[in-house]
Amino acid sequence: MTTEPTPVDTLISLIDGLTGILYTVATADDRRAAPTTQCDAALALADRVEDALDALPWTGHPDPEGLFDGLSLVGAVARMLGKGKIAPDGAAEALFTFVEQLSLQVDLRWLSSAASPTARRLLPSTVALIGELVSGETGHTTPDLPWPEAGLPRRTSGTLTLLLTEDESDATSDRALDDLRAAGVPYSVVETDETGQAYESLWLPGMAVPLRRAVIAADAQPARPVLSWEHHVALLRAADERAGYAALVAAYLGSGLSDARSQTEVDTLSRVAEALREVYPPAR
Repeated sequence: MTTEPTPVDTLISLIDGLTGILYTVATADDRRAAPTTQCDAALALADRVEDALDALPWTGHPDPEGLFDGLSLVGAVARMLGKGKIAPDGAAEALFTFVEQLSLQVDLRWLSSAASPTARRLLPSTVALIGELVSGETGHTTPDLPWPEAGLPRRTSGTLTLLLTEDESDATSDRALDDLRAAGVPYSVVETDETGQAYESLWLPGMAVPLRRAVIAADAQPARPVLSWEHHVALLRAADERAGYAALVAAYLGSGLSDARSQTEVDTLSRVAEALREVYPPAR
């Protein structure tokens, strides 16, 4: 017995497809125009959107208008790409703009909770591709933040990285971190929960609260941040004209303990930390 696709699952599937196509175009070797194969795939995806808008059962589903508008946006961007109106050099920015506009059409947190388990499994790969483009691992240049302002030299003071052990009490470690913040000493604390997931709490002078983020921790290697769907949604909500979505994701993924930071960068990182308080409890 087959299950009829729902508007929620269809939208997630098409978002994943469009993200993959834009990612491929953004990382293409030929920077003159989008590859023909990807243009054809984009036009085919736009046709799928039109079919879905006509065929999906819209009655009986929450927020049918938002889902309809979200699908329409996917189709419009795919059609633009398929007609050659989005070049490789603009594909990453088109993707960032698309996800920002999509967040205004439909509640993305609700979208993930309303999806079937099969559709929900697509979300990590979607945000992983976005994260790769932002972090520059594929050659895309992330938005530059200003160099330190006049009178604010690069930080040369000491830093501290801690790996907490299970026998250290929360009260003891909290007091130690309070002392570090009072002394203006940057720190990074990596903890592992009962499931084995590692989390880093990163604090730099000037931050109101530490940034808490999920990481992949390996021996003798810096912890590597992981961008989840929940982070993605929280940063979309926090984005505005002062710092767009791509700038916030770049700060989340690219900020390290020993990096030199201008006040502008610290302010951006603080905004990321505040935004993620809704994903994780307040960090240490």
